[in-house]
Amino acid sequence: MEEKADTQEYLSRVVKAGFMMQEGGYSKKEIDLTTDVLGGMAPDGSPTIQTRANYPRYLRVEQGTWAALIRTTRNAQEAWALFKNPPEPGMRPTFDVYWELMVKLAAEPADPGHHNLPGDGREVFPFNDRNFSDFEKARTTPPSIPKLIEEMSNAGVAIRGRTLAWLLRQAPNIETALEYTNHSSLDETLKSNLRWCLKEYQRPPSNPSTKLPPPTNLPRDILHAVIDFVCRLQPNRTANTPDSLPNYKLYPIHHALRLAQTGWKSAHASGRAPWESIMLALGRPNIMVSNNVPRDNDIEVMNMALKVLEKAEEHSALSLSMFDSFAQAVRKAVYSRLPILLERASSTSTILPEDEEFMSLYQAQSTELGIPNGPHVFRKADSANDVSGSWRQILTPVFQSRQERDKLQTPCNIVQEASERLRAAWRVLSTKASARQPYVDPRVTASHINGYMRTLAAIGDLEEMVLLLCWVVRDWAPTAAGDLSLADARRLSRAVIVFRAFAEPLLDESIVASLREELEMHSEEGGPVHWPTNQEVEQYIEGDEWGNHQNLHEVIKLAAASGQEQLKQEHQLLGTERYEDVARSWGSCKTR
Repeated sequence: MEEKADTQEYLSRVVKAGFMMQEGGYSKKEIDLTTDVLGGMAPDGSPTIQTRANYPRYLRVEQGTWAALIRTTRNAQEAWALFKNPPEPGMRPTFDVYWELMVKLAAEPADPGHHNLPGDGREVFPFNDRNFSDFEKARTTPPSIPKLIEEMSNAGVAIRGRTLAWLLRQAPNIETALEYTNHSSLDETLKSNLRWCLKEYQRPPSNPSTKLPPPTNLPRDILHAVIDFVCRLQPNRTANTPDSLPNYKLYPIHHALRLAQTGWKSAHASGRAPWESIMLALGRPNIMVSNNVPRDNDIEVMNMALKVLEKAEEHSALSLSMFDSFAQAVRKAVYSRLPILLERASSTSTILPEDEEFMSLYQAQSTELGIPNGPHVFRKADSANDVSGSWRQILTPVFQSRQERDKLQTPCNIVQEASERLRAAWRVLSTKASARQPYVDPRVTASHINGYMRTLAAIGDLEEMVLLLCWVVRDWAPTAAGDLSLADARRLSRAVIVFRAFAEPLLDESIVASLREELEMHSEEGGPVHWPTNQEVEQYIEGDEWGNHQNLHEVIKLAAASGQEQLKQEHQLLGTERYEDVARSWGSCKTR
């Protein structure tokens, strides 16, 4: 049947529309040829891969057809072959042709589980070279991006537009980033400033010998790319990391903070805030900001995150993305202390004061902890008539000055301070309108809720975990549950599992029973939140390959057992006092 079918039956609607235009007496222009290529037909009539693309209505690109042909390839090898064989002999590639090849070289492999087809996105698909000889493999292998940029520069084609920012984010090292700067179309003054910003990333944070040049002269997207690149240079602690790194290798993220402070003076800067890039780096699992042991390094990371958030708040740049990164930094600081806490608790008869203080984070709660009634869970508790502002107006500034935080000495105090700021930031970012009756910010997702619940479990904030669970059921789910994807539903389910795993053992049974009844009723009514089974909770705890959930569970068991023992001792002491009172009364009666 396919052999008998006409080839035009397989043409896309875009290509057929081009034919209809020609039949109407209109000639094709360059943009029409480019559209045909993306729609599935090359200029010679051969088929191409139909490719999704957003092109402007009036596109004036020299050699746009050649660039479109490269874009419609499945991988970098096919793109390289088309680059070496232009549609017409003697054609010289323009910047747009080089750009499409660069995008192919940097593209991520397609995920087999997504069932994407070539042309659906920018992903590339495998190239089958199993039967190729070594010579043929070398011939079909495309160059790296730095090599292509060098070839482009030799051909007299400069890097222009936003491509420089994209290349700086892709640069593997500082030397390559400087090469990209030299090959760009920026004027010499901007190039000089950009080189300075790149070269000074190893300057000590406390002793800047010279003042930063005004990077505000640089295009905002390029300066942001420099901050992204410098944050990527901050080292991670791995199995091969030496015990001590040279100090200059620990300075890049401090330089990124200086650039952000200097380049973003306006409180309403356009585009994604650079603070998000710095916070994203601080949220990395094994980032190093000092040569101290991991548990002390993670405390320093959390302190630096507080400093970055303070600067971001000055620029009105707080966001849920930064909140997520801050929550990850807090979790890291707690998780890294749990193993040594368990080790000391099991090997010594007397626990150290510092460990005892840290263990106090996980105190069991009695029935004094109440469950709020009705919606608007994060309401302003004060009922005074003059309190009418939003959480942002009431709580801002969320992050205190650095001088006040420096007074906090112990890790427990630092974690407690961070948890207070975390709670305030959540109210500011997750709600809108009046703090008395706030409504949900539509940008809050199940991922944010899951991350926040995990962090609350790590710091032992039982009251906030109860409030968050009630807020999800009563306030968030009625407005957001309709658009919930399968992945978001799983994240939401894990948030409730976290509550059961790490909050339930420390809560009074009456509180847990009340919450369970509310969630079961919510699930019966078709809500997305359900009460997880004991098996789901056990699988979640044991399924953490890093052991953090297991360690936290053990610490909470120790805290629960310690609380029961303390309660038992109080009851015994109370009984002894009553016995002595009775004995005194009986003795006085005998005397009479």
